Amino acid sequence: MAKEEEYDKLPDKDAAKEFYAKYEPKEILGRGISSTVRRCIEKETGKEFAAKIIDLSSDGVNEGSTLEATKQEVDILRHVAGHPYIIDLQDVFESTTFIFLVFELCKNGELFDYLTSVVALSEKKDEIYYETDLCGTPGYLAPETLRCNMLEDATGYSFEVDM
Repeated sequence: MAKEEEYDKLPDKDAAKEFYAKYEPKEILGRGISSTVRRCIEKETGKEFAAKIIDLSSDGVNEGSTLEATKQEVDILRHVAGHPYIIDLQDVFESTTFIFLVFELCKNGELFDYLTSVVALSEKKDEIYYETDLCGTPGYLAPETLRCNMLEDATGYSFEVDM
């Protein structure tokens, strides 16, 4: 069976009873090396979320590294919870073979995909510092830079975004 087909399959219901009791998984939104992201519905409220389903059995040679990295990700997300520019982690479920991270659903897709479609620099551009242009490596842009380009009433930014 191809690796992509393996990720299309949902984890065994016995291995993730708590997740399945609370959420109904739907279509795949994206894939990573050892994870799949699916839209899911909270059964009690009907609210939509995104569930990152991490397959711990794919660790292979680096046994435990995916689990440790995921636990570190969860700790960081809990520490920054409530920040307006960081996605909210709603729930975490762990079984022996999978971890489910349930996030708020961002219906407009991934920020990185949006930024790479918007950010285009040409060699013809002046080398003057633009206080309203969106330029830089998408994954590393300061929130002020994004706000300036995404909100109509934004006032611009200055050199502090280079810090």
